[in-house]
Amino acid sequence: MRMTEQQQARVTEEYTTISGEPVTVEQIGSTLYVFGSELATLRCFKVCHEFNEVRQGLSDGINSYHYISWSLNQ
Repeated sequence: MRMTEQQQARVTEEYTTISGEPVTVEQIGSTLYVFGSELATLRCFKVCHEFNEVRQGLSDGINSYHYISWSLNQ
């Protein structure tokens, strides 16, 4: 399932509010990724850590922190 542009804008706004700073949201396959600073992604993780399959870490290839959210197919 692919997010519409409107859905992606709403999700980006929600995670920007949670993190307290601008973040980028991308759907790769059926997984939602939030890219931003280490602090921003940790704030997102703190709020949503009880969901299955979420994690936070450094993306070495793009030298940015990421927060990986749940699968959109669930």
